[in-house]
Amino acid sequence: MDLFENAPCGYISAGSDGRIMLANKTMSSWLGISTDKIVGRKFIDFLTMPGKIFFETHFAPLLTMQGAFNEVALDMLKSDGTRLPVLVNAVARLADDGSVSFIRMTIFNATDRRRY
Repeated sequence: MDLFENAPCGYISAGSDGRIMLANKTMSSWLGISTDKIVGRKFIDFLTMPGKIFFETHFAPLLTMQGAFNEVALDMLKSDGTRLPVLVNAVARLADDGSVSFIRMTIFNATDRRRY
C-alpha cells in the first residue's frame, strides 16, 4: 500500500463516468486537498477550463475508442487556485460487453518540464 500512497506520481482510479473512486496521497498533496474530498468528484473538476474542454473533446473520446492515451499535457487546479502542470496517462478497463468499466490514471508533475 505504501508504494501506491507514496509513489512519485499521482494515481487515480475513476468510474466510467469519470468520478474518482480512489486517489493516492501524492495526488492529494499536490492538489492541497484531502483524498476524501477528491473521491466522488469528477476528474475534469480538477482541470482548468481550457483543460476541461480539451479533455472532453479530444481525450475522453480517444479513451473510449482506443482504450488509452499517454503523455497528455494538462493543467490541474490546486486548492489555492494555482495551476499544477501535469502529464496524464490513462487506460480504460472494459467490461464484458465492451463498455468502459473503470479508468486508471497516472499523473506526473510537469512543473519543471514546462520551465524549459
